Amino acid sequence: MKIALIGYYSIGVEKKATIFTNISEKLKRHFNGLNYGNDLEEILIGVICVAPEFEKFNQLRKPKYMEFRESVLNGINVVEKKVYTYEIMINYEEFCSNNDRNNTIYLVNELLYSLKILDNLPKKIKNFDKEKFINDFEDLITSDAFN
Repeated sequence: MKIALIGYYSIGVEKKATIFTNISEKLKRHFNGLNYGNDLEEILIGVICVAPEFEKFNQLRKPKYMEFRESVLNGINVVEKKVYTYEIMINYEEFCSNNDRNNTIYLVNELLYSLKILDNLPKKIKNFDKEKFINDFEDLITSDAFN
């Protein structure tokens, strides 16, 4: 299973961008090589943290499942296969005012809460052990990995 965070943030958050990167890297390492079924191979989570005046330009998009798509981006062939994407919104004021430790805890908890979206996976996704994935995610965040 591949999992990654994609950060969308505005000025004020960029200096804290390493928090997004560190969490994403820990998730990648933890889930790399794990298999939860044949119908879902990758989860991409967009994390939006923008100033209130930019929220209208950064509305949450509907979750999307891409069974297969091949495209060319900047001359590079890109293949998306069995990818589920969704987005979450992080409170800008809270994130900017917290220290790195509290922001890590805040973001990890928001990510855990966001997994409820997996209850509404498309019917195409039949072979995916959602409960095991969520349990593994919970085990990771309650371990020392984010302390």
